[in-house]
Amino acid sequence: NCDGETDEDDAVDAATWYADVDLDTYGDQNTSMVSCYAATGYVANMDDCDDSDDTVGIIDLDADGYNSCVDDCDDDNAQAFPGAADLDSLTDCMADSDDDGWGHTDDGGTDCDDNDAAGNQDDADADGLTSCAGDCDDADALVGSVDTDGDGFSDCYVDCAPNDADTFPGAAPNDSATDCLTDADGDDYGKSSSCVTADLYDAGIWWSDAYLYVYENGTLIDSLYNMNGGTESYSICSSGQVVLEYICTSSYDCTNQNIAIYDEGGNELYNDGDLVTGNEPLQGEFLTLNMGGGTDCDDADAAITATDVDGDGNIACIDDCDDDDATLNNNDDDGDGLDSCGIYTDIDCDDSDANIGATDVDADGYIACLDDCNDNDNTSYSIWDDGDCDGTATADDCDDDDATSHIVADDADCDGDLTATDCDDTDASLTSLDDDGDSVTSCNGDCDDSDAYTYPGAAYNESVTECLTDADGDGYAPTPDSCFDLDITDSFGDGWDGAFLSVYENGSWISDHTTSGANTVDQVCMSAASWIFELSYTSGSWESEHSYTVTGATSGTVYFSDGPSPTTGTVLTVSSYGDSDDNDASVQ
Repeated sequence: NCDGETDEDDAVDAATWYADVDLDTYGDQNTSMVSCYAATGYVANMDDCDDSDDTVGIIDLDADGYNSCVDDCDDDNAQAFPGAADLDSLTDCMADSDDDGWGHTDDGGTDCDDNDAAGNQDDADADGLTSCAGDCDDADALVGSVDTDGDGFSDCYVDCAPNDADTFPGAAPNDSATDCLTDADGDDYGKSSSCVTADLYDAGIWWSDAYLYVYENGTLIDSLYNMNGGTESYSICSSGQVVLEYICTSSYDCTNQNIAIYDEGGNELYNDGDLVTGNEPLQGEFLTLNMGGGTDCDDADAAITATDVDGDGNIACIDDCDDDDATLNNNDDDGDGLDSCGIYTDIDCDDSDANIGATDVDADGYIACLDDCNDNDNTSYSIWDDGDCDGTATADDCDDDDATSHIVADDADCDGDLTATDCDDTDASLTSLDDDGDSVTSCNGDCDDSDAYTYPGAAYNESVTECLTDADGDGYAPTPDSCFDLDITDSFGDGWDGAFLSVYENGSWISDHTTSGANTVDQVCMSAASWIFELSYTSGSWESEHSYTVTGATSGTVYFSDGPSPTTGTVLTVSSYGDSDDNDASVQ
């Protein structure tokens, strides 16, 4: 027995003790000992469900009727226990801080604002919309989440201008991501300021004991009234939020008064009173206007903002006429008293040169900024007579857009080759210039002076005199088309009137070709391994109606074209050559 003498652990009246590792006075039912007396760290109960955490035990710390050992998910919050948010769940442990029956979203509930009992999922007015979904009056089925202006913001809580789709929080993100601003031109900058017109009317001689009060950002800035009867107009301008308030204390005149407000475009924003209803206007605050607050001085033009886009130190909102061009501004870089924008002065077309401006220096009727080639010489040409201002009149200039070009007197065909060196100064296709650098000029027989691989003797294994192409330098010209398309046209549409083309292969006639109508396309092919294609033209009547073109059927190369009134006789000769790959010198 546990009598205080022997007290063996197996005494019949020895007790069971439970370990209390976390020292919260509650024992662990899984760790026990039998003894007459409790050892250190052991207690008589087994009520601790987590003996490693002294905050978890059978005690109901928050006095909500639940403890952490059983089912309280937060025993420090009396509003969190199983079934606390009974409208979300009768059994789940959630917090319902506002006691509206809906649980906190952190606990798996659906209450959008667990600190406000008015914000929940009730749909008390059964209009299909809850206050969490945007119903700003869940007691009235006729009031819901409305976006009157379609700007994506509900009239209920967040849209500062429910009737203006250009005005809402974050409308001008370059100014503010959250402020309620207006951005009508879509440049992401908010309107800096605006004006409205207030028409104040009195049927008598003046407003008696009545005022229209103007508040800007909560501060009274003006008190307006009608002084002479009839309609008097006042301009109200601001860069902030304006609230208009009407107060009339007259015992006889209020019903004679009327208030109408119009925006800068003349659109009516408000109209009430004698002229509308026959009664006095609505007393108190009646209209709130967001007049600005951003940095955009012209909210009708996206190109005009308060940002220095071109980095010239000027902004379009003040004095930059083109904020995409750093050379256009009001700086007067050359110090001649003129600037390139011409906002404050005449326009300076060259603000880097003080000698060029908008003044007619030489008094010849022309100015350097517009049309005077030299405003210090009244005998010089204007651009109307000398487009490139090179001192040569347009009629005598080969290229009046190029001041480096020749004059006609020195280069009659204006081919860039002076008369003294040009083999034919009446034909611009013949010059002594070697344009392709192959050491052969068109005057010396280069049939293509734009291709350095084409000139007489280029394909020396084929011919030392014929103008051929040899791109790979093996002395052989590439094999040309062996089939040719003859495109024969009669402009009147009644045929060639006896004229025809004759085709020969290696000196032997093959076929004749003509058209009996407006157009005929025939194809002829050479059959021999080595061939010479020849084409001759025989005239008929009405030669001015005849024309034709010879094109390679495979390459699309135009070999020859003639007409109207084509040349008679042999007009084209094409020879076959041996190079099947003119990009590889090892292949002929």
